Amino acid sequence: MKTDPQLEWQREDGSALMAAAVAACILGIMVTGFLAWVTNEYRLTQRSNSWTQSLFLAEAGLEVGCAELNYPYLQGSPAFLTGDGWSTAGAGAYQKTITGFTDSNGKTVGDFSVLVSGLNGSNPTIQGVGTATQSQGPSTSRAVQIWLKQRSSFPYALAAKEQINMNGGAYVDSFDSSDSTKSTGSAYDPTKQQANAIVASISTSPALQLSTIYGTASTTASGGLSLSGSIGPTLDPLLRATSVAGAEIQGWVTHNLNLTIPDVTLPSGLSSAYNLGAISSAQTISAGDWQADRIYCNTSILITGHVRLYVKGDFTTTAQGYLQISPGASLEIYIGGNVTVAGGGVINESGLAANNQWYGLTTSTDWNVSGGAQWLGTVYAPEASVKFTGTSDIFGAFVANDFTLSGAAGFHYDEALKNSVGGSQGYSVVTWQELRYVAGGWTQ
Repeated sequence: MKTDPQLEWQREDGSALMAAAVAACILGIMVTGFLAWVTNEYRLTQRSNSWTQSLFLAEAGLEVGCAELNYPYLQGSPAFLTGDGWSTAGAGAYQKTITGFTDSNGKTVGDFSVLVSGLNGSNPTIQGVGTATQSQGPSTSRAVQIWLKQRSSFPYALAAKEQINMNGGAYVDSFDSSDSTKSTGSAYDPTKQQANAIVASISTSPALQLSTIYGTASTTASGGLSLSGSIGPTLDPLLRATSVAGAEIQGWVTHNLNLTIPDVTLPSGLSSAYNLGAISSAQTISAGDWQADRIYCNTSILITGHVRLYVKGDFTTTAQGYLQISPGASLEIYIGGNVTVAGGGVINESGLAANNQWYGLTTSTDWNVSGGAQWLGTVYAPEASVKFTGTSDIFGAFVANDFTLSGAAGFHYDEALKNSVGGSQGYSVVTWQELRYVAGGWTQ
């Protein structure tokens, strides 16, 4: 029996069409699945990007708040102004919202808001909320809160941009006026001597010429030092290092210092304070903000209450002159010229170094302190060459361009100054936490 060739061809053609249809169906399913996968990946990528962007926006809010706090608020200038977009949000609190924030390409990223609160306390907080917008899908919001603390000007016993020279048997140790086990009546007690002083220089040269340090020393990677006595955070003479190499092995001398020493900025409140003129006779300065053209003290100057004083020119005490801080009073003084302290010097009857704070502005470059009176206070003069001579001890902390300590004086660092603030030091972050959105609000 013969098969019709035309029927055979039709059967083969139908099989081919069926196979093609099945293949097309399978390919269509694969393409659909692939497109669904790509679409899903795109959405997930967009969501992930939005999630990350919202955190960046929240942190942008934190940066805005920190910038407003550190300047102009901390400098005493008008801050949190309505004209800058700020509004009050209760006592000691301000808020600001930025909408339509764009990236460097001009593309809108989203919005963020910032809330600064707790300005009446010692630990302000800043909350930043970022909302990232998308062309597709819902927006994403995240919030972060930070707690702040104003940085201390004196985390070190002695800190300098350049050299620190110690000679004549001078030594550095520490005590803590806030701890009765490390001081007596807040005063240095040799029987409670501590070995927690740090001496540091950010110079790139061999800048530290040290005698005896009850504590540690630190320089930059290219900095160096010499040691004529011993060093170490211990009072046991058998454990202390008597060579730089030995101290480096123990980790008591390090060369990885990362420190900035900013210049002093005059608080704006002092720029408009009442001017007492040139002071050259006995004077009592009561609580408040004051200016003086210069001070030449050949008798006495009495400080009562909390005094902030801006001396535009030089400050000088003669052999018969002295400045006295009354019990319960405090002095925060900003010097535009040079300083020469002799004779009775500065008598701090408040009993605390934190109540006698001296700041050298950029034009203050030469400080000389001598005489028989003890120094109980702090000096922050980053552009000044500071020289301290004599046999009387120093209690407090110093920051200078360079520092020379001559004679047999002891330099006793008050560890309580690590927690004190003053001058124009900014705020730093104590802790950071992302917040949760619960019941219509952000919470920890």
